[in-house]
Amino acid sequence: MNLVKPKKKKMLVLLKVLMLVLCIYFIFLLVSRQVQINKKKLELDKLKEQISTQDIKNEQIQEIIDSDDEDMKKYIEKIARESLDFAKHGEKVYINILGN
Repeated sequence: MNLVKPKKKKMLVLLKVLMLVLCIYFIFLLVSRQVQINKKKLELDKLKEQISTQDIKNEQIQEIIDSDDEDMKKYIEKIARESLDFAKHGEKVYINILGN
C-alpha cells in the first residue's frame, strides 16, 4: 500500500507537467498564428493600396483612349519622351551630367 501512494503522486506530477507543457505549446501556437495573421493583414493592405493605385492609372489610360486623336498623340509623345527617352527627328537632346 505504501508503494502505491508514491507511484500515484509521481504519476500525478508527471500528468501536471505534461498538461503544463501542452498548455505552453498551445499558447505558443496561438501567438505564432496571430503574428502570421497580422503580417498577412499588412500584406493585404499593401496589395489593396496597389490595386487602388493601378485602378486610378487604368482610369486615366481609359480616358486617354476615349479622347480624340490629338490628345492620344500628345500622350504617346509624352510617354515616349519620359519612359523610353525618345526624341523627335532633328531635335537636340541635352544631357545634364551633374544629375540635377
